[in-house]
Amino acid sequence: MITLLDPRSGPVVGRVNRARRLPALAGKTAGILWNGRSYGGDLLDRIAALLKARHGVELVLSLKKAYIGNVAPPAYFDEFVAKKVDLALVGLGD
Repeated sequence: MITLLDPRSGPVVGRVNRARRLPALAGKTAGILWNGRSYGGDLLDRIAALLKARHGVELVLSLKKAYIGNVAPPAYFDEFVAKKVDLALVGLGD
């Protein structure tokens, strides 16, 4: 038996609600999730350093996905919530 999958998808219906902008970053904790693509780690490390130097972000929690092609597991986001990050960045690479 052969199963055929149709990769097409219909249009996304709905509205995206953006998070409210923080009034300041000083003293905040940032969570950074890297998808594992080449050079993404270097880029996100640089962004973390800039957030600390220019905006006073105190702590950066970094996580890396185990495999580029998979969605980050819910446990990663649970860890961000448990560590009480104030902002989260997701980065690529290449």
